[in-house]
Amino acid sequence: MVIRPLEESDSPYLFQWRNDPSAYRWFRDARPLGNEEHVQWIAQRVRAEPVSMWVACLGREPTGCARLDPDENGQAEVSVVVDGRYRGRGIGRLLLEHCATAAADRGIRLLRAEIRTDNAASIALFESAGYAGHRSLPGDFIEVSRALK
Repeated sequence: MVIRPLEESDSPYLFQWRNDPSAYRWFRDARPLGNEEHVQWIAQRVRAEPVSMWVACLGREPTGCARLDPDENGQAEVSVVVDGRYRGRGIGRLLLEHCATAAADRGIRLLRAEIRTDNAASIALFESAGYAGHRSLPGDFIEVSRALK
């Protein structure tokens, strides 16, 4: 497994994963995206400095991605999505650990994730990566967090 920065050529994979009903039903914005909106978003992310989005690849096949959205308070929101064909193989956990390392290297002290309360698989994934503290949020979401050293 290789984890590398997002490239524009990853756009079709991310578009497919983002618009997979088994994935987007867990998002705050639980709707499919149009291609134009997606392409613009990917272009912004590819040019972001420092890198804030990574893709996990098995050989040359992209299998999932993770995003780090830092704020001005030394914290960052983390999100992860894995291709449905590769879920349950530890890819999400590898991506979360990659984000934690990148965040710590940037001086970020706390990682947060917002998860739907009925998304047991995602809750279990984040808990296995050291996230805790299920703080209730509006709209049937919880926030979990992980302190970094």
